[in-house]
Amino acid sequence: MKKFFLLAIVAFLSITVYAQHVHNVMFGKPKFAIPGGLEGKNYAIIVKSDKNRRAQIEAMTSLMRKYGIVDKIKANEIDDRASEYTVPFEIHQTIDACGGIMGVTYCAQPLILKGELRFEFYENGSLMMVVQNFSPLLLFTTVKYDAANYEKLSPALQEYIGENKAAASQRDPFFKFLVWANVGLDNMTDFYRKLDNYFADVDTKFKNYDALVKGGEAEWMTIERYYELISKSDAPGAKYAANWVKKCMDEGRMPGVPEDRWEKSIRIVLDRLFIGSNEALGGEIVGVAEDGKESWVNVDGKVLPVDPKMRKKYEKKGKTYIDFVND
Repeated sequence: MKKFFLLAIVAFLSITVYAQHVHNVMFGKPKFAIPGGLEGKNYAIIVKSDKNRRAQIEAMTSLMRKYGIVDKIKANEIDDRASEYTVPFEIHQTIDACGGIMGVTYCAQPLILKGELRFEFYENGSLMMVVQNFSPLLLFTTVKYDAANYEKLSPALQEYIGENKAAASQRDPFFKFLVWANVGLDNMTDFYRKLDNYFADVDTKFKNYDALVKGGEAEWMTIERYYELISKSDAPGAKYAANWVKKCMDEGRMPGVPEDRWEKSIRIVLDRLFIGSNEALGGEIVGVAEDGKESWVNVDGKVLPVDPKMRKKYEKKGKTYIDFVND
């Protein structure tokens, strides 16, 4: 009974600590903060092409440069003797509905996930592109409000509160549409249209976040800054929350980036960027790996799961991955 009561407090706390500031970070379990840094989460695609290394990088980053995920590539730094090439990487996530303790849905903070995009070259023409070394910035509002003064809030803050409410209803339908390699021109046209729409929506929401920051109503915070804020709070349970954030910091974990957010939002965006990047390259996907373990592999031109049960299910239906997902 005592344990259940504590879990209930934690679930409540995750949504109500600084409730007047719309701060939503889930506490209490490792799955609510995935590992960051060089030893933490990483995701990679392995492709093969007949292009030289400079052309490979320019093609594989063209989409990411378009959406501002990586900056301009210094092509003069790349030659065919290079074994690796690394550039800063930054992906933006708007408010995201995630699953919390006891199945409670909560809205995770807007997120800027910084990291590195690393290219690793092999002599046979294969290229591995890895996103790694993640660290988060989370957006927190700094203005207290309640129902009595809601109408006096800035339009940007009212829009932000409305986004929180709307995000809880469902995830973007964008995430239901996933395309893999060699899907044909018609499908790729639809793929790029959906990708453009998704990032346009992200840009619109981030403009509102920028307005909040410029108006002094919000702040982008590192985990260290968030810990400093929460450790000074006298809200009920704030001490427990601060201790948990400190534990995450010591273990190299990232509050605000739960497994649920990685699997259902961040990783899917990365998949789509990988797919589009390979299409720009005109290469062949050899495989996809997460945390050093291959999760997808090319079998006779089809990208299939490594997991035997999942692969059997796909093969039994006699369909490609795109057919399976779009049913």
